Amino acid sequence: MKTYRQDLTLHLQMEEDLTSTTVPSLLAQALVTMDEQKDATCIVAELAKVDMIDSQGLNFLIGLHRECGQRGMLFRISGASEMNMRLFDMVSLGEHLRIA
Repeated sequence: MKTYRQDLTLHLQMEEDLTSTTVPSLLAQALVTMDEQKDATCIVAELAKVDMIDSQGLNFLIGLHRECGQRGMLFRISGASEMNMRLFDMVSLGEHLRIA
């Protein structure tokens, strides 16, 4: 995962699939980055390079959303592929998270 800032928005650029094998390290990395960037007001999870998301990947995104809420930050998902958008629709994720 690469990270960068644009004003008060922290971008988490995912570079691998969100699966049970990758989620633990991605979550640890995301939390450290969020701690380091405490003045950020919004987190954007960029999924343009993510081909596959399994149940742990969905839990990861939901967990990031909750963590942002606890920290008073907004959370958005951007760049999801058509296939991943269909997955989000199937589990009604778009009803709870901002997906662009």
